[in-house]
Amino acid sequence: MSSAEVDDAEDEGRLFTLRGEEIDGGTRYRVRNLLAGPLLVRADWTERENMLADPVLPLRRVVPALAEIELVSMRHDDRARPARFRLEYSAVPGSPNARHSLAARYRVPFAAGVDWRVGQGFHGRYSHQHPVSRYAVDFTVPVGTPVLAARAGVVMQVQDDWRGRGRVLEDFAHRANFVRLLHDDGTMAMYAHLEYYGVGVKPGQRVAAGDLLGLSGNTGYSTGPHLHFAVLVNDGRGEVSIPFDMDGVE
Repeated sequence: MSSAEVDDAEDEGRLFTLRGEEIDGGTRYRVRNLLAGPLLVRADWTERENMLADPVLPLRRVVPALAEIELVSMRHDDRARPARFRLEYSAVPGSPNARHSLAARYRVPFAAGVDWRVGQGFHGRYSHQHPVSRYAVDFTVPVGTPVLAARAGVVMQVQDDWRGRGRVLEDFAHRANFVRLLHDDGTMAMYAHLEYYGVGVKPGQRVAAGDLLGLSGNTGYSTGPHLHFAVLVNDGRGEVSIPFDMDGVE
């Protein structure tokens, strides 16, 4: 008999599910995208003995929003010999084919009259030195401040069941509540550090610029109450932030 061991990652548990079904001489794996937007799924061998894959590994597939597709099938090469394998997989939100519209403009994600300031901007020395946050803006606002959509789009993913915050990146990096918004050009906006149960929209919901998304908070990897905002693209290897123009922010 062959055996499959699939490596999972804690932060990918809300992106997709993978299920195997026995086929003649092997196993077929199907992947379900849990996001209301495209998801790039990658798979490769980490261990292989007497097994063949169809399609060949490594592979990359873009899975449409909330869709389930056949990812890969593994079969014995020689049924007279023992077979085993280990499959490693990973996923990145968004499509690598997205291109940021040159005409895209963003509004400040708060109502007129809200007292906000930029605590950290592009290339901020404290935490904006990595590709995913290099072009992010941190707005310092009190907990509970209404957060509005800076640009129209579809709610792609939400998380609002974490409470608490800390300054240890490894412990708190994935514990910020957030809304991920998918724009029409395939780019994504991240609104992070929202309040515990402070998200007011649902995946698949279309919002216009200025619509309420939720309430600002102080969750995850954070030194104080603020809203983290970034425009992200999938570059085929991971999520990276890109420069953007926001009216009223220098």
